[in-house]
Amino acid sequence: MSKTLGTLGQQSDYLTDVFWDDVGSITRFWDLSEETGSSGKITYNFSNNTYDENGITSARQSLFEYAFDYITDVTGIQFIETTGYSSFSNNPTDLYIIDNYSGAFAGTQGSISNGHQTNSYGL
Repeated sequence: MSKTLGTLGQQSDYLTDVFWDDVGSITRFWDLSEETGSSGKITYNFSNNTYDENGITSARQSLFEYAFDYITDVTGIQFIETTGYSSFSNNPTDLYIIDNYSGAFAGTQGSISNGHQTNSYGL
Protein backbone atom coordinates (compact mmCIF):
# COMPACT_ATOMS: atom_id res chain seq x y z
CA MET A 1 0.00 0.00 0.00
CA SER A 2 1.39 3.39 -0.95
CA LYS A 3 1.76 6.13 1.62
CA THR A 4 -0.26 9.33 1.12
CA LEU A 5 1.77 12.51 1.48
CA GLY A 6 -1.22 14.83 1.29
CA THR A 7 -3.03 16.58 -1.51
CA LEU A 8 -1.27 19.01 -3.82
CA GLY A 9 -2.98 21.84 -1.94
CA GLN A 10 -1.71 20.55 1.41
CA GLN A 11 1.81 20.15 0.02
CA SER A 12 1.67 23.66 -1.42
CA ASP A 13 0.49 25.10 1.91
CA TYR A 14 3.32 23.30 3.69
CA LEU A 15 5.99 24.60 1.32
CA THR A 16 4.74 28.19 1.37
CA ASP A 17 3.78 28.49 5.04
CA VAL A 18 4.82 25.71 7.42
CA PHE A 19 8.24 24.71 6.01
CA TRP A 20 9.88 27.99 7.03
CA ASP A 21 8.69 27.60 10.64
CA ASP A 22 9.91 23.98 10.67
CA VAL A 23 13.45 25.06 9.72
CA GLY A 24 13.41 28.03 12.12
CA SER A 25 13.39 30.75 9.49
CA ILE A 26 11.10 33.45 8.15
CA THR A 27 8.89 32.95 5.11
CA ARG A 28 10.52 33.89 1.81
CA PHE A 29 8.86 34.75 -1.47
CA TRP A 30 9.21 37.00 -4.48
CA ASP A 31 6.53 39.65 -4.57
CA LEU A 32 5.53 39.49 -8.23
CA SER A 33 2.80 42.10 -8.02
CA GLU A 34 2.58 45.19 -10.20
CA GLU A 35 3.06 47.35 -7.10
CA THR A 36 6.68 46.18 -6.79
CA GLY A 37 7.38 46.64 -10.50
CA SER A 38 7.94 42.89 -10.98
CA SER A 39 4.61 42.21 -12.71
CA GLY A 40 5.01 38.42 -12.69
CA LYS A 41 8.69 38.39 -13.69
CA ILE A 42 11.76 36.87 -12.04
CA THR A 43 15.20 37.77 -13.37
CA TYR A 44 18.04 35.24 -13.49
CA ASN A 45 21.73 35.28 -14.38
CA PHE A 46 23.90 32.50 -15.85
CA SER A 47 27.01 34.60 -16.43
CA ASN A 48 29.68 35.69 -14.02
CA ASN A 49 28.28 37.09 -10.80
CA THR A 50 29.05 37.61 -7.14
CA TYR A 51 28.84 33.85 -6.45
CA ASP A 52 30.39 32.29 -9.57
CA GLU A 53 33.07 34.20 -11.47
CA ASN A 54 32.84 32.16 -14.69
CA GLY A 55 29.10 31.37 -14.86
CA ILE A 56 27.67 28.00 -15.87
CA THR A 57 28.15 25.89 -19.00
CA SER A 58 25.86 26.29 -21.99
CA ALA A 59 24.61 22.69 -21.54
CA ARG A 60 23.45 23.52 -18.02
CA GLN A 61 21.96 26.80 -19.22
CA SER A 62 19.77 24.85 -21.65
CA LEU A 63 18.41 22.69 -18.83
CA PHE A 64 17.45 25.74 -16.80
CA GLU A 65 15.87 27.40 -19.84
CA TYR A 66 13.70 24.31 -20.44
CA ALA A 67 12.67 24.30 -16.78
CA PHE A 68 11.90 28.03 -16.80
CA ASP A 69 9.83 27.63 -19.99
CA TYR A 70 7.85 24.83 -18.34
CA ILE A 71 7.23 26.87 -15.17
CA THR A 72 6.14 29.83 -17.32
CA ASP A 73 3.68 27.60 -19.21
CA VAL A 74 2.21 26.27 -15.95
CA THR A 75 2.20 29.42 -13.79
CA GLY A 76 2.47 32.38 -16.13
CA ILE A 77 5.54 33.64 -14.23
CA GLN A 78 8.06 34.96 -16.73
CA PHE A 79 11.80 34.38 -16.32
CA ILE A 80 13.98 37.13 -17.77
CA GLU A 81 17.73 36.60 -18.25
CA THR A 82 20.14 39.34 -17.19
CA THR A 83 23.63 39.35 -18.65
CA GLY A 84 27.03 40.66 -17.70
CA TYR A 85 28.57 40.80 -14.25
CA SER A 86 25.92 40.97 -11.61
CA SER A 87 26.02 41.75 -7.90
CA PHE A 88 23.61 43.07 -5.29
CA SER A 89 24.58 46.67 -6.01
CA ASN A 90 25.36 46.40 -9.75
CA ASN A 91 22.59 44.99 -11.98
CA PRO A 92 20.77 43.18 -9.16
CA THR A 93 19.16 39.89 -10.18
CA ASP A 94 16.52 37.77 -8.43
CA LEU A 95 18.10 34.36 -9.09
CA TYR A 96 21.81 33.64 -9.59
CA ILE A 97 22.47 30.24 -11.20
CA ILE A 98 25.87 28.90 -10.12
CA ASP A 99 27.89 25.70 -10.44
CA ASN A 100 31.10 26.34 -8.58
CA TYR A 101 30.22 24.22 -5.52
CA SER A 102 29.95 20.44 -5.38
CA GLY A 103 26.55 18.86 -4.87
CA ALA A 104 23.13 20.24 -5.54
CA PHE A 105 21.55 22.87 -3.34
CA ALA A 106 19.73 26.13 -3.33
CA GLY A 107 20.52 28.94 -0.96
CA THR A 108 19.36 32.41 -0.23
CA GLN A 109 21.28 35.50 0.52
CA GLY A 110 20.43 39.12 0.30
CA SER A 111 17.76 41.21 1.77
CA ILE A 112 14.51 39.84 3.10
CA SER A 113 11.88 42.37 4.11
CA ASN A 114 8.42 41.28 5.27
CA GLY A 115 9.18 37.88 3.76
CA HIS A 116 10.05 39.35 0.36
CA GLN A 117 13.16 37.65 -1.04
CA THR A 118 15.29 39.99 -3.11
CA ASN A 119 18.13 37.70 -4.23
CA SER A 120 18.82 33.96 -4.30
CA TYR A 121 21.50 31.68 -5.62
CA GLY A 122 21.92 27.99 -6.16
CA LEU A 123 22.02 25.01 -8.44
